[in-house]
Amino acid sequence: MIANTEKLNRRAICARIAPNEDLVTSVENICLKENVANAFIRGSLGSLTSANLEIAEGKSQTAEGPIVEILCLNGEIKCDEKDGPRASLYGVVVDQHGDIRAGRFIPGANNVCVTMELIIEEWGG
Repeated sequence: MIANTEKLNRRAICARIAPNEDLVTSVENICLKENVANAFIRGSLGSLTSANLEIAEGKSQTAEGPIVEILCLNGEIKCDEKDGPRASLYGVVVDQHGDIRAGRFIPGANNVCVTMELIIEEWGG
């Protein structure tokens, strides 16, 4: 099936997050700046100084740096009428020893290391 993108009114935003900027907060700020209420992560490439992930039952785990590569990143951004765009981002990371961890990126606790490139795709609704 081929979708008619004119009726869907979607945009794809290519963005770069600078070193030492928080991943989750930066995605929210990009969506706020671009006036995007609802979106999902279409693609990404980048690294973090360390990764702080929430796992099952409210527990967290950390992948220590000095550099942690993001193997997979997905999630969605939904607009909260009171607070604006809120991102729920999940991923798989690998540290310098080859240890792999997965979970939800904790807002304010995942600074970009070298750079982070993202494609954020807007969706209606």
